[in-house]
Amino acid sequence: MNNRILVIDDEKMNLLLFKSLLKSYEITLVTALSGKEGIEYHRENKFDLILTDYNMPLLNGVQTLDILRELDKSKNTYTPILLFTADESKSILSWKEYGFNEVLFKPINKELLETYIEQYLFSNN
Repeated sequence: MNNRILVIDDEKMNLLLFKSLLKSYEITLVTALSGKEGIEYHRENKFDLILTDYNMPLLNGVQTLDILRELDKSKNTYTPILLFTADESKSILSWKEYGFNEVLFKPINKELLETYIEQYLFSNN
């Protein structure tokens, strides 16, 4: 079974970084350049994991999360959503209180990312 991951970030370089970090996995990686674009992909497709940046124009990561979780009859109602951010002013617990399953601080720790991939994609398959 080919797992599908959606990565949302307004920075193309970060999306390329995730493609590079996740290239060893047999997954389908879909990238979105805004919260709005990510929401559209979310409405049309089933994903096994969603990663979103916090600091984006128009819809930040928390606003994007709120919309993703509130969509009626969503294919992704129970999909884990991970936040990645450079904002270390909040604790991981604070970010999780917003509803994120996990938090990755920038620069992205590849080993921690792989741990989350294994945990959320492959531990139950």
